[in-house]
Amino acid sequence: MPEILDSFKTSGLPEYVKGSWINAHKIIDQNRVGSFPGSESKRVVISLSQGHVCHTVTISRARQLQCDEKCPKFKLHKLCAHTIAVALKCGLLYDVCRSYKHSVSSMFQSLIPPDVGKKENEKKNRKRKSQGGYRDVSSFNNRTEVVIDDALVTDSFEVVFITDTSALCCYGCKGKVRQKPSDPVPGDPYDIFLIRKEHRVFRKRGSKSTAISISKQPEYVYYHPLRSCVPGKAKIWAELSTKLKFNEKHKELLWREFGLQL
Repeated sequence: MPEILDSFKTSGLPEYVKGSWINAHKIIDQNRVGSFPGSESKRVVISLSQGHVCHTVTISRARQLQCDEKCPKFKLHKLCAHTIAVALKCGLLYDVCRSYKHSVSSMFQSLIPPDVGKKENEKKNRKRKSQGGYRDVSSFNNRTEVVIDDALVTDSFEVVFITDTSALCCYGCKGKVRQKPSDPVPGDPYDIFLIRKEHRVFRKRGSKSTAISISKQPEYVYYHPLRSCVPGKAKIWAELSTKLKFNEKHKELLWREFGLQL
């Protein structure tokens, strides 16, 4: 059972995170915290304000919680409704409250209006004047042309079962679902992947350079069936043979994340 402190006052947390405390309890009441596919140290939290957005909270070995880069509250305060909700769900609330360090800069930042310190002419967005006509590029250096074949790139994602692939990890969050293709896959509904062809970005093996490479030909890449992992607005589809294997958990997940009705 989730750990519940008597009230916000007994938590010892500063006043500027009270809103996150209240929202965390709403998240728990609405059962918006779930397990993360293939990882015991992560949890998925469905956003209160944007139901189609999921945040990933990571639990460290030191029992510290960290929300993903999409959470502005965590960036500002190092604490948010998502991390508090996971703490409640996992019985870590006492540890989180005890170890939280009050940030003076965060406290003042939450009270300062965004226009403070700016001159009057800086408070409004300034439009760049159009130069009109065309720029003279005759003096520009010649550029090396890179030819990339887009003929096979697909916009939509197909739902497949991980057991029918040799995939090891999610191309979005880089989280591994297994060490090798013969290993068992996560339990349902996270035993499925979304697949499509795209130009894969990678670093060459054995190379000490930090430069990245882009595949000339589109290659298959795999994503967790989560909004937080899949880029852009995804169009999802599945073969009839795959649909027949779906259970209620698969259908609920795909409907919740992408609005796909099966």
